[in-house]
Amino acid sequence: MENDNKKYSRPVLIIICIVILAIVASYIYLSIEENPVRYASRLLNLEIPKGSVVIIDKYDAASIGYSWTVIQIPSEKINEFTNSLKESFDWKPLPLPTELAQNDWCLQPPRLADGKIPISNAIGYYVLFDAQEAYNKKNNTHTYDTEIPLCKRFSQNFLFGLFNEKDGRLYVWQIDY
Repeated sequence: MENDNKKYSRPVLIIICIVILAIVASYIYLSIEENPVRYASRLLNLEIPKGSVVIIDKYDAASIGYSWTVIQIPSEKINEFTNSLKESFDWKPLPLPTELAQNDWCLQPPRLADGKIPISNAIGYYVLFDAQEAYNKKNNTHTYDTEIPLCKRFSQNFLFGLFNEKDGRLYVWQIDY
């Protein structure tokens, strides 16, 4: 009987060790902050040129739920980056549509985030992803009233990106409020 206990205890011990290692690895993975350039690339579904520098990287997951990033594209890569935005289905040339231009305050990060997006005097491209509209389409539902203009909704949940060719800066503002 004693041999039977040893026979089964080794596989159980191995399984317990594997589970503990998996938990530790998950914790480590989740605690490592993602590089802001890679995070912005993933959010915007585009490749940000190597050598780009993060100027602002702020987020508030607790009270409002936002991320605010400004990335400087290297001057020698601005034309190449601009061309990639021209070819993108998601990015549109500035200026913003009238509804958004008249309410551009809602596309700005809050004062506590430091900085502002130069919407009115920028030359370049923008992208707007309305998460409420996407949720409705994905689930074939009308959970969110997307007939109400984005800036007049009670709840804000969108991603706004703007690339200003004048200064080579990429502004990325995401809010879930």
